[in-house]
Amino acid sequence: MSDDCFFAGSRLRTRYRLEGDGQPVVLIHGVGSDLEDLSLVAGALGPGFRILRLDLRGHGKSERVPGPYRLVHFTADIAELMDHVGFAQADVMGFSLGALVAQRFALDYPSRVRRLAVVSGVAGRTEAEREAVMKRLAALETNEPMSHAAASASRWFTDAFRESHPEIVENRLARIAANHKPSYAAAYRVLATSDLADDLHRITAPTLVMTGEFDQGSNPRMSQLMHDRIAGSELHILPGLRHSILLEAPDLVASHLRNFLSRPDAAPIGRRAAITAALFGLIAAPLRAQGTYPDRPIRLVVPFAPGGGTDIVARVIADAMTQSLGQPVVVENRGGAGTVIGTDYVAKASPDGYTLLYSGLGLTFQPGMTRSLPYDVIRDFAPISVTGRQPNILIVAPNSPIRDVQDLMHRARSEPGRLTFGTAGQGSGTHIASEMLWRTLQVEMLHVPYRGTAPALNDLLAGRLDVMFTTISSVASQVRAGAVKAIGVSGTQRSPLLLDVATVAEQGFPGYEYSNWAAIVAPARTPRPILDRVAAAVAQAMQTPIVRERLASEGVVGNPEGPDAAAELYRTEVARWTPLLREMRVEMN
Repeated sequence: MSDDCFFAGSRLRTRYRLEGDGQPVVLIHGVGSDLEDLSLVAGALGPGFRILRLDLRGHGKSERVPGPYRLVHFTADIAELMDHVGFAQADVMGFSLGALVAQRFALDYPSRVRRLAVVSGVAGRTEAEREAVMKRLAALETNEPMSHAAASASRWFTDAFRESHPEIVENRLARIAANHKPSYAAAYRVLATSDLADDLHRITAPTLVMTGEFDQGSNPRMSQLMHDRIAGSELHILPGLRHSILLEAPDLVASHLRNFLSRPDAAPIGRRAAITAALFGLIAAPLRAQGTYPDRPIRLVVPFAPGGGTDIVARVIADAMTQSLGQPVVVENRGGAGTVIGTDYVAKASPDGYTLLYSGLGLTFQPGMTRSLPYDVIRDFAPISVTGRQPNILIVAPNSPIRDVQDLMHRARSEPGRLTFGTAGQGSGTHIASEMLWRTLQVEMLHVPYRGTAPALNDLLAGRLDVMFTTISSVASQVRAGAVKAIGVSGTQRSPLLLDVATVAEQGFPGYEYSNWAAIVAPARTPRPILDRVAAAVAQAMQTPIVRERLASEGVVGNPEGPDAAAELYRTEVARWTPLLREMRVEMN
C-alpha cells in the first residue's frame, strides 16, 4: 500500500491512496464516512484490482471546500488526477453524491471510463423531491444545527443493523452532526440543481446500477430510471437494505461489483443502435445485427456437474440445435452453490444470444428458499423455450403393504409421524414434491434426506424406508420387473413409460400435480428476434428422432413452448412456490 498522496485541483483537493498492482483499476469516490464504506467494499473485492481511493469535497483528511461548485468542477479535476497517477482509463464507482459525479464524468470523459458503477445514486429529482432538498438547503444555510441532519440520517440504517451495531450507528450520526456546515450545504445544492436524467442515454460505458430496496435517497424508482435510460445497463436492487448498503452488506455489494468488473471487455458492436433505442423510449439492450445471428458459437450453460440427467438431455438438444442454427451450441458445465454459480454467470452475461442457460423448475424454487440470490429469477432472465415436463413417480418396496395413494393416506393418518419418506436431499425436487403430497393428504410423515436418490432407493428396498419419489426413467424397468412397486405418478397425465400406473390426481386428489420441467433461457433484455430464433431452433431440435427418443426414455412429456408461454410459466411457478416454500421453511442446500 502506498503512502497518502495529495492532489489539488480547482475544486477537488484530496488525499488519495493507490493500492495493488492488479487490473482493472477501480477509482472510488466518497464523502467522509462514505469513503470508509467504499473502502470496505474495495477490500471485499479481493486481489486482482488496483484501487484508487480519493476523498471528495474536503471531508476526512482532505481540505474543506465549501463551494459553491458544480459537477463539472469535479469531472475536470478527476481527469487531471488520472493523468497525475498515470491512468488512461479506469472503472469508476460512485456512491451517493459520488454517483452523480461519476455519471457526469462518464458523460464528459467517455473515453476514460471503462465501466461505470452507480451505487445508491441519483440522476435527477422530481419536482416534489427538488422542493424537499431546497427546503433542507435553506435550513442548512441559516442557523439550523447539524444535529437535525443527523436525525434525518438515522433512517439510513436498517433496524437490524441499529440493534446489532448501536455504537457504529451512533458514531456515524455524531460525525454527521459535527460536519462542516458550508460544505454540507454545498452538497445539497448540487443534489438540488443537478439533473442528468435527460443525458443518461449518452453514457456508453457498461454500467451497473445498484441500490437498497428501501433506500430513501436512491429509491428503486430512480434506479429503474437510470437502468432504463443507460443502454445495456444492469440493475440490482438489494432486498431489505436502506442507504447504508456499503456498511451493512459490503460483501454482497462487492460480489456484484466483482462479477461486473471481471468480465472481458465487450466489443462496442450495436452500442449506437442501443442508444438510438433509448432515445425513443425503447428497452435499451446491446444489439447485434440480428439478421446475421448467430455468427459464432453459442454457449449453453448447465448449472450442474457433467454426467447427470439434465446435462445429458442438454447435450442431446444442443447437438440438434447446432444443425438448425448453423453454429455450434456448446454445453458448458458451471455447477456449484445449488446451481447459483452457473445461473448467476448467465444472468450477468451480455444479452446478445450467445450465452444461454439450461434450467427450469429448480430456478423458480430459489426465491422461496433464500432471500440472498445475486439475481432476480424473473427480472434477470428472458425465457426462450420449455423443453418438456417430467413427472415423478411414488414408489414403495415390492413387499410393502401400501397398495396405492389412498392406502398410504389411511396408514399415515393411523400412525402420525411414524411412516418415513426419503428424498434426494433437503430442498430437492423430490423433497418438495413429497411435502406437497403430504399437505394434500393431510398427513404427517418423517423426512429422511439422502445425498441423491440411489442411497434412498437402496434403503427403500432394504425395508428401512417406507416411500419415496424418484424419476420415472430411473425405476421404470424395475417397476415392470416387479422389483419396485409404483403407487402413483405426480404429473397431470400417465407416463408413457408406465401407462398402468395411475396419477395421484386420478386416485382422488385432483389438486395435486408436480412435474419437473426444463427450459432454455437468456439474460434479460435479449432482443425478441433472437429469442424467437433460438425458440425455433429448439422446436426443430425436439422434432428430430434422436431428441424425441432421448426425451421419451427420460419420461419427458409435452411439446416445446415458446418465449411467451415460457415466461408465463416462470411467473406462475415463482408465484406458486415462493409462499409455499417459505411457509415450509425449506432452505437451499
